Amino acid sequence: MASSFFFKGRYADYAKTLVTRKIDQDHGTIFPSYVSLYMVSALYGLEFGRFKQFDPDKDASNIAPAEIREEYFIRKPEYTTFRQMVIILERERNLSATQRIDNALRFDIPVTDSTPSDLAKVSKYDENTAIIDGYALGGLEYLYDSFGKLKDMEDIILEMERMRKEFGEVL
Repeated sequence: MASSFFFKGRYADYAKTLVTRKIDQDHGTIFPSYVSLYMVSALYGLEFGRFKQFDPDKDASNIAPAEIREEYFIRKPEYTTFRQMVIILERERNLSATQRIDNALRFDIPVTDSTPSDLAKVSKYDENTAIIDGYALGGLEYLYDSFGKLKDMEDIILEMERMRKEFGEVL
């Protein structure tokens, strides 16, 4: 079942730093929204094999969670396309290409109270969501380590160029 996503604990701190901290007076933030940060983080996590799960014992903090509302996940076609892409590219579950495509296009069904039981039984939505969320947290940690402490636009541009080259090398 589709639900809101929360960056919690230290991940909330990372997300808020990258989305709300202005670079300087002449420039905005590194990421314009939590949604864009989540999507880029998931791609970086997937590409670099960085997967994390929130651990309340290790990751807790006094920072309020940062939320991406459930409505975004359900009503935005660009998110559906993004989900399908990540599910097809993800290989940690050792699924064949055909299985990954079926998982993304046939079985990634959000289950609600009105979902027919035969569809609910084959749904992989919750499993896929947990995997995408894990890559988003792993990628967020990577992005925060790269950008979180940079102070000016010149350093950010140099880091973006370094990351662009690094990302291009793995493709």
